[in-house]
Amino acid sequence: MNTNYEEFDNVVQKQFEIYRDNSSMLFDYLATGVENGFESIQFSFYRANYFYRTYATIPSICILLKAAAEREDEHTLRSAGQNLQEELGLIEGNKKSHAELLRFSHNTHGERVFNLPSISLRDSLNSDFILPTTKTFKKVQHNLYTSRNYIEILAANYAQEAAAVEMLNNFLNAFFKPYSGFYQSKQEFLDIIEYFTCHLDGLEQRHAEDAKRNLFKQCKSTNDVRIAVLALKKMLSAQSNMWNELQIGLSKLENIEQIILTNA
Repeated sequence: MNTNYEEFDNVVQKQFEIYRDNSSMLFDYLATGVENGFESIQFSFYRANYFYRTYATIPSICILLKAAAEREDEHTLRSAGQNLQEELGLIEGNKKSHAELLRFSHNTHGERVFNLPSISLRDSLNSDFILPTTKTFKKVQHNLYTSRNYIEILAANYAQEAAAVEMLNNFLNAFFKPYSGFYQSKQEFLDIIEYFTCHLDGLEQRHAEDAKRNLFKQCKSTNDVRIAVLALKKMLSAQSNMWNELQIGLSKLENIEQIILTNA
């Protein structure tokens, strides 16, 4: 191996710096929108695309598990196995899967605040709101996770895990926290946002660190590092492109309906 972990970390972090710069248009827009609030159609638009993007989370972990098992990669097998259990709500006595928490948070909030009917993650696959770049993201995700090159699979997993915290924080702070006053008690609101908080209590950070080390262990040469970086770039570029088009779409939906004022 011609690189150490610190050098590897520096190389891959550059890709995340580029991703953050390329995604700033959406996240800056959301921060500004918090001051006034959003319209029901904007939340519906966001929810459909986010559901569509997130639909393949558990299938992707299962693909990673299969690939790790076939290569006798015990480190990845253990961490991905724990990740799957956490996604299914099987660790520490949790009773709800993350997918169930996702549906509950967005659908209950959508009904309470924005007067929207509930949808399933599967419903989002046929939504008229789905953007071309959201579909492209799913194609890139699928191609990387089903790659014959194991490093590309690990890189795709790392990209998703490492980009999750910023994504979740931004959506929580924009579409949920400003509307906490719509709930009768603090506990009721905490139940609504459990999907976010269960990831942001250190879970996603641990997943990202595990995924990065698993990827590093498989990089035996500078060419392997190059393959990893290219796969990271593909995944992160597809996601930032999706966020940029989401911002454009949210902007176009302004002033169509009455803004639902926040309680900030």
